[in-house]
Amino acid sequence: MKRPRRSLWVSVIAALAAGAALPAVAADPGELAAIVAEHQVTRPRLNQIPVDSLEAFDRWLAALDPFARRMSAAEYEAHMAALSPVRTGIGGAIFGQPDAVRWVSYRSGPAAMAGAPAEGELVAVNDLPVAPPLDLSRVTAALQAGGPVARLRFAHAATAVEIRQDRFTAPILESWDISGTRIVRIFRFVEGRTVPSMQAALKGASRVVLDLRFSDGGDLFGGLDATGVFLNAGTPIGGLMSADGRRLAFTAPDVGPPFRGNLVVLTSPFTASTAEVVAAALQYHGRARIAGTGTFGKCLAQQVFHLSDGGALRLSVERLLRPSGSDCTDQPIAPDIAMPTEEIFDTPWLFTALGVTRPQPGLLRVCETAGVPSPAAARQREIEIRLVLPPGTVPATIEPATTEPATTEPKLQDPPAAVPEYRVCLGPMPDKAAAEQLAAILSDLLGHRFEVARGR
Repeated sequence: MKRPRRSLWVSVIAALAAGAALPAVAADPGELAAIVAEHQVTRPRLNQIPVDSLEAFDRWLAALDPFARRMSAAEYEAHMAALSPVRTGIGGAIFGQPDAVRWVSYRSGPAAMAGAPAEGELVAVNDLPVAPPLDLSRVTAALQAGGPVARLRFAHAATAVEIRQDRFTAPILESWDISGTRIVRIFRFVEGRTVPSMQAALKGASRVVLDLRFSDGGDLFGGLDATGVFLNAGTPIGGLMSADGRRLAFTAPDVGPPFRGNLVVLTSPFTASTAEVVAAALQYHGRARIAGTGTFGKCLAQQVFHLSDGGALRLSVERLLRPSGSDCTDQPIAPDIAMPTEEIFDTPWLFTALGVTRPQPGLLRVCETAGVPSPAAARQREIEIRLVLPPGTVPATIEPATTEPATTEPKLQDPPAAVPEYRVCLGPMPDKAAAEQLAAILSDLLGHRFEVARGR
């Protein structure tokens, strides 16, 4: 695949790592304006760009290009450190939602080794409350203030997790097996690294869930190359459109025999840029069905320009196109199977809803994806339900009354239009009255009628 001779950085996951401070040197607004006028995707006129102060320029740029960023020398150094495979930090990434700050641990990083949850809602860093809207500078400052040990507190956790910062290798992807299904979670796409890593992760797999929920992009050509892992060489996969309307089309490269097994792609509001290009190509050609929520809708290619003060300016320079040739800017990818937004980061529930795993005794889970007011609210009451049960009682598992035979293959079926009824499947109960009491509690919690049945 022929590539323009420049680096296109689409997006970067915020890494929780401390950067060294560098002497502050004021950037030149005139230099910044010249770069924007020549390269920004809308090509604004030079005389339209304010150069009276950096503050005025920053405000104007934020309104023009929400994904642009001016970085000081210290910020750019931290930015580059976050892109390095080997770095010092606590081994995780954070994402801001409108109503929560999400956390995900790298499975072999310091946070995971210290017992931090694989995923969760982050509420405090070194005793500094973390609340939406996410302010990465405050989080970074809190980490630096804590020295070599970071204390993270998660929602519904009794105590904070103490994590010692250490050197670790940040993965571009992770993979593991669940009930015969290979889960491949991609954090970011990197040219020259993503394809061999994906091919290694897919060896021996016949059913794959490609998890792009935590992928907000990376190197554009790393993502374009990755489509060749699943699509035949020469398949149209999208393109770029410059400000003057010129288009550059791309096709899937020949990276070896493509994976032919069952493929499901998970998306979330954090799925953006390069990850959206990959998901759109697989969906467009019918190679995979998308499960989750709508994606971010950030179909812009970005480029980093170095500044004379040692800093950098990241700009949106071209628009990304879908295989159909349409511009997908501000057009999120719609999933084939829509999942509740409040549950999209609850991985155990999500895998159960997709049929990857079966409900396990001892967990309060709602397995149907339609007609359930709030499974999250039910889980928040799980401890209370445990407390009211008689000693020796096994908590309930909730599943549809019309249960199909167990299968390990992801089942992607459109949710039924009607609200289903549910059966409460109980473990050993001391008497029928206790079972009926539990059914009444669940009916009150979830707003559906429950019946008591013996056995599974």
